[in-house]
Amino acid sequence: MYKNMLQYIQPVDGVDTMENLRKFNGRKISYIFLQFIVNLSIFLLIWSITLRLTDFINNIMIQFAISLLSAILLKYQIKYVSK
Repeated sequence: MYKNMLQYIQPVDGVDTMENLRKFNGRKISYIFLQFIVNLSIFLLIWSITLRLTDFINNIMIQFAISLLSAILLKYQIKYVSK
């Protein structure tokens, strides 16, 4: 993934360098947002286990965190790894 980011910084023939930097910043922001979502879902998972809420709410929180995490990681895998 970092190789993909670096190719946007290096100047390409016939393409403006500012455009390359703009593309790089867009990917960097989306990657930071992805990290935030993953950390949030992991936090929800740990928080729901440690607080020991009622079984119903606890199960909902765990399922929500796991499904959110798996959906985001699947989207990440499709978006970045397949390219």
